[in-house]
Amino acid sequence: MHSHDVLYQQVLEKLETWGNYEKTAQSRDMSKLAGIQQLLNDLGEPHKACQYIHIAGTNGKGLTGAILAHILQSEGYTTGIYSSPHVMDIRERIFVNGQMVSKKCFAKHALSVLQKAENYSDQIYLSYFDILTALAFLIFQDAQVEWVILETGLGGRADSTNVTDKKLSILTPISYDHMHVLGNSLEAIAEEKLGIVRKHVPTVVAPQAPALMPWLKKRLHDLDSPALFAEELTIEKTNTGNYQLQWPNGQQDPIDVEQENLSIPHLQCLQTALLARDTLYASVTSAKQRITWYHAALTARLPGRLEYHKQIIWKKKQMKFSNVIFDGGHNAAALEALNQQLLHWKIEEYTLILGFADDKLVEILKEPLFDLCQQAKCILITKAQSPRSANLEKLKSFILSAGKPMSPIPAIQKIDSVEEALIQAYHSCPSALIISGSFYLLGEIFRILEKDT
Repeated sequence: MHSHDVLYQQVLEKLETWGNYEKTAQSRDMSKLAGIQQLLNDLGEPHKACQYIHIAGTNGKGLTGAILAHILQSEGYTTGIYSSPHVMDIRERIFVNGQMVSKKCFAKHALSVLQKAENYSDQIYLSYFDILTALAFLIFQDAQVEWVILETGLGGRADSTNVTDKKLSILTPISYDHMHVLGNSLEAIAEEKLGIVRKHVPTVVAPQAPALMPWLKKRLHDLDSPALFAEELTIEKTNTGNYQLQWPNGQQDPIDVEQENLSIPHLQCLQTALLARDTLYASVTSAKQRITWYHAALTARLPGRLEYHKQIIWKKKQMKFSNVIFDGGHNAAALEALNQQLLHWKIEEYTLILGFADDKLVEILKEPLFDLCQQAKCILITKAQSPRSANLEKLKSFILSAGKPMSPIPAIQKIDSVEEALIQAYHSCPSALIISGSFYLLGEIFRILEKDT
């Protein structure tokens, strides 16, 4: 093993000693940013080295950021992305120019952050996410990144990322998630997300729940942030069978690329990212430029977000799966989107592998989860290797409690290991396989399948 690999493993072990919300579901103090601010000051203020686009929301943050980064890269800008969670490798959270940072780079800057943080002892509270955020700022500064796309981890107002000036804010779809921290109404959750908004700095708003829009428009007006709405940018099929971009200002751009296989959430992320890029320009852009953005945007993909594969081969077991959908949909809105997309893709018979984090089993999840389970021919529940994963008996009881007497769901099989769940799925009858509920589950399955992500 190379020396930098050894150092990288040592750094990962050190990081594990910090309070990792993603593994414990214990949130940081949502009223304070003093810890991360002190750490960044002592590191030489690396967060002041770049220009930032800040993204908050419940779903779609990662893909919107990835699309926007692809557009900026196509124009020659150096880009950075800071996102979460990761599926297989922690370095997935920090990209520079479309590439995951090297182990050597990650370890070098992580050591700088950890040495500062450890010197504070118990005098300053720093979360796991604070440490990773400071690490990302150091990496972006060192790489001389021009545009950084920052994705909030939780909420917005007191999120570790909310320490920078910004050129643009983006709100992706807001729905019910992390209610124990953010609040029990859409307005309360949205208020936390709006904490990233700055006076006179534009905010691009992705398509939202209709009931939230009047409130959201008023709040953005009160915050004195010019608001632009992605739903006003449409991608439509014309009478000739071609496609056309219709911009909010009335401009129309014909495009020659098919996108029928894109999911509905993917199209919404596409709309949002395109409008965001247009908003960054102070001058009028040409149709040629905007169409170049569109072509670049279509190259962006993220693993585990309504990811549809016609065929997956498990080389180790010499098993071939047809029509596999990976989706880390862990909240109600994400499951609703998955159900809607299955109808759009005309997938009616499928085996379902489910695994959820324990804290995600909340009442609002039951209806879309029931709809997903009711259409399945075979339901396999399993548990990823994470302390947050729900106990199988609890998960089974939760699914059954979501059912309706007149509309039973198929029998639920409890499978102790993820690998055994895959083997069982291979031997089931339906021609499609859906794997959903948790990014931890997807990450474990990707590793098992040796899937190139």
